[in-house]
Amino acid sequence: MSISLKPIDETNREAVLALSVREDQPFVAPNDVSLRQADETLDEIACEIYKNAKD
Repeated sequence: MSISLKPIDETNREAVLALSVREDQPFVAPNDVSLRQADETLDEIACEIYKNAKD
């Protein structure tokens, strides 16, 4: 099996959201939750990188 990482954008977002977590993976968040968390923290991470670069 081959695995590759690609950015999530409008052309593949629905396919990513259609993926599901197996019942035997109770500690894996569904993709909609992970994408929402990534959106919420992106600005925070970018600010920290900028802040640290200025130090």
